[in-house]
Amino acid sequence: MTHLTIEPSILYVGTPVELLSTENSDGTFNLAAMSSAWALGEVVVLGLGDNGQTAENLRHRPELVINFPAPDLWENVERIAGFTGRDPVPAAKQDRFRYEPAKFEAAGLTPIQSELVRPPRVAECPLQFEAGCVRGQAVPLPQVRSADNALVRREVLGKDGGPASWRNPLSKLSHPKPEGVAPGNGYSHVVTGPGRWVAIAGQVSLDADGELVGEGDPEAQAKQVFANLGRCLAAAGATFADVVKLNFYVTDIAFLPAVRTARDKHIDTTNPPASTAVQVVSLFRPEALIEIEAYAVAAD
Repeated sequence: MTHLTIEPSILYVGTPVELLSTENSDGTFNLAAMSSAWALGEVVVLGLGDNGQTAENLRHRPELVINFPAPDLWENVERIAGFTGRDPVPAAKQDRFRYEPAKFEAAGLTPIQSELVRPPRVAECPLQFEAGCVRGQAVPLPQVRSADNALVRREVLGKDGGPASWRNPLSKLSHPKPEGVAPGNGYSHVVTGPGRWVAIAGQVSLDADGELVGEGDPEAQAKQVFANLGRCLAAAGATFADVVKLNFYVTDIAFLPAVRTARDKHIDTTNPPASTAVQVVSLFRPEALIEIEAYAVAAD
């Protein structure tokens, strides 16, 4: 057998490759290829370079999708192997990488809206884990500058005949139907289950800098509020699949359809959380139209 000395653009040596989609600070999305992932029970541990755009995004916006491409997508993966979403390119990467903000397009892959998180899924990938980063820890490695171990809990979305959605198997929530009570229209009267109690304070449409998003626009505000709720849940090691109750406070009850549209992108509409909706005179900031608080029961 003859062996050749090669200099591959990236060290993928037959291990499964993942494509991670995360949200950039400007609301666009980054796509990065990696092969350092392993599952531990119901979590996935990711080994990420600490100076890349993916690690930077997860430090501030912990939602992501772990997309698993089929072998016939290797050329698409290879197209972005030498790209980074970090601008300026970190010094450690300047000899091997160049900045590319539009990685989905560069890879020839299609972003599609996720059900539970803001970053999109890759339509062509047969398996996608929608996830929230629980924590990250810098770990020095021999002969490697450093890496971040990101621990994530995931939701799984099947494709091509697989389950439409595989909800968190750790969740033991049930939605009993009380006798003598009219069925709820888009909500559950009762949600119960064992686990850790998680309370999320009322969220309004403020971004990470405390600036209001979507002034005068209930749809934009509702979208931002649910993004904030998702980040708060992830910080507690929970997801929207663990939510048992949502309380909506709106300055005009006419905003409820916008709230419902935003909500339905994150929850299981066949078994929705319990909810209460209240019209109020004003919220703590006059320009805020919607405030939502959440209660969850997360798996131990």
